[in-house]
Amino acid sequence: MEIKRHRGEPLDGHLPDAMIAAAALNRRLAVMIRNEREFRNTGVSLVNPWTESLSM
Repeated sequence: MEIKRHRGEPLDGHLPDAMIAAAALNRRLAVMIRNEREFRNTGVSLVNPWTESLSM
């Protein structure tokens, strides 16, 4: 999240996304999301199930 602030990318309009990213970072989890651009520069690991194959 600090990288996002440092680059001047606002978090105001994306507060729910910022809260999800913070919770995932705090618990060392990845976020499964289709809209990856909302989470860029947050430091959270992302998984896009529409573009990546998942092994079960």
